[in-house]
Amino acid sequence: MQLQAILYTKIRHDKQNFLKHFSNRDKLEQKYFGNQELPHCPMLKVSKEELNLKNSAEFVNEIKPDLVLIFGCSLIKEPLYSSLPENSINLHLGLSPRYRGAATLFWPFYFMEPNFAGSTFHYIISEPDAGNLIHQSIAKLEVNDTIHDVACKTVIQSTEDMLKLLKKFKEKKY
Repeated sequence: MQLQAILYTKIRHDKQNFLKHFSNRDKLEQKYFGNQELPHCPMLKVSKEELNLKNSAEFVNEIKPDLVLIFGCSLIKEPLYSSLPENSINLHLGLSPRYRGAATLFWPFYFMEPNFAGSTFHYIISEPDAGNLIHQSIAKLEVNDTIHDVACKTVIQSTEDMLKLLKKFKEKKY
C-alpha cells in the first residue's frame, strides 16, 4: 500500500508540473506574440496525417514557389518531397547538429547549456534535419529569462534572420 501512495504522489506531482509548464508557456507566448493573423497567400490547411499526401504535392505544383520555408511541421516525405523546389528550407528549433530531434529548446537547459538554445536553417533533404546548414540564430539571453522566454526570443530572432535570408535569396546571393 505504501508503494501505491508514493506512485500516486509522484503522478500527481508530475501532472502538476506538466500543467504548470504548459500554462507558463501559453502565458509567455501570448505576451510575446499575441494573436497573430495568417498571411494573405495561397494556403492549404492539412492535418499531420494529410501533410505528405498527393493533394499537398499537387498544391505545391500548382502554386510553383521559388522557395519554400517550413517550420514546425512533421517530416516531409513523398510525394510532397519531390514537389518542393530546390530552395526548400527548414527552420529547426535547436542548434544542429548539437540538438536535433524533439524538445530541442529544452535540452540546452537540462544540460545547463542555455547558450546553445537557438535555431538552425538548413536545406530540406530526404533525411530528417540533415541538409546543409545555411544559418543559425541565437537570441540574446537575459538574467531572468525562463525557458519559455528563451524559446519565444529564439522564434523572434529566427524570424528576423529569416527575413534577411529571404532578401538574400531574392537578390540571388544564395
